[in-house]
Amino acid sequence: MKRQPTTPAILLFGVLAAVGSPRLLRAGTEHTLATASIPTDTRAAPRTWAQLRGGISAADQASPVLCLDVAPLRWISIEGCGSGNGFLYRADRREISHFRLKGALAEIPVRGTWLRPQLGLGFAELEIGSDDSGFNFRRSAARNQTAAAGPEASALLGWVGSIGRDFEWLGSFGANLAWIPGADVLAAPQRRWQPSAELSFGIGW
Repeated sequence: MKRQPTTPAILLFGVLAAVGSPRLLRAGTEHTLATASIPTDTRAAPRTWAQLRGGISAADQASPVLCLDVAPLRWISIEGCGSGNGFLYRADRREISHFRLKGALAEIPVRGTWLRPQLGLGFAELEIGSDDSGFNFRRSAARNQTAAAGPEASALLGWVGSIGRDFEWLGSFGANLAWIPGADVLAAPQRRWQPSAELSFGIGW
């Protein structure tokens, strides 16, 4: 004769089902949320080997600036920025040029483009007249000296966006502080501490 389940057994089964069902439902929901795909921009920024930018530089006065940047490694690049005086043309005026090694701290995706916070170390050359050959890092008392150089640190924010065919739009804003020991003995004495900033845009490949 087949044995029928007793009433206490049926009640116990019902209690366990009532208690366990919400827990199972909650566990299933948490698992679903944990494994759900959250849409994020996982693309890497374009690999830029070299870039050419133009813009404006401001120290004591505003002046045009050209920047050439070459990146042997993805996160490290070598950059030179100046007006081109002595190379593209010759003029007797005050200006400051920058030569630095830059390191990128991160690549932050923003609406299909990327921001690159960077730090730079190098040197700056201050000129108050026609460009002298070479770089003078010493505090010299030579008469009519028109250029002096010294170490410089920079904080920069770069921007990059792809325009296809391995070319990119690029932008950069940088704030710099240079210490130039020979600045106060130039033909027209200048401050040893030289803050400056530049904003530039261009293309890279």
